[in-house]
Amino acid sequence: MPKSHTPDSTTTSRRSLFAAAAPAAALALASASAAATAPEAPPTFYSTLNPEQKAAFDKLHAIVKAQANGTWVEPPDPDADLIALCNRYVAFAREFCNVGQHTHEMLCSDPEWIRCHEITCAMVPALHAMEAEITDAYPQTVRGVLAKAEAARHQLAADADRDDHAMDQDNALAWSLIEDVLDVIGSAAA
Repeated sequence: MPKSHTPDSTTTSRRSLFAAAAPAAALALASASAAATAPEAPPTFYSTLNPEQKAAFDKLHAIVKAQANGTWVEPPDPDADLIALCNRYVAFAREFCNVGQHTHEMLCSDPEWIRCHEITCAMVPALHAMEAEITDAYPQTVRGVLAKAEAARHQLAADADRDDHAMDQDNALAWSLIEDVLDVIGSAAA
């Protein structure tokens, strides 16, 4: 004969089952309803970036991380060669002007004058070669622009010395622009 359940035992076990399941079901229902009515979480900063911005952000993040770890190596200056050339030119142009000034203080018949004159004449092709190289270079940084402006200032000074005329009306605008670039950009970069 099959075992029969008494009404009391069935009712008790169903009640226990429902009693245990009810809070879990109520919690799941409440969570689903809250999620449906809750506002959507805002997107993260990174998720709003386009691929190019993400690449730039990743590079910046890598730099900051490398600096924090002490492994950062300063990238090479794109104008390092131009700046070095301009510095060599400025030193050479100063020497040219110094020799030229010394030549002007002597009499043309003085053997020292002849030697100084020969030196300045020999320096002119080197000056022109460096001037051409600087003229063809395109600076990529403020430091490069400042170096090129300083070289231009010394070129005008060397030309003035070479052609026996100081800053005249022909060069006034160039002198003014060079001085403005060096003053305005130079003070902003400092």
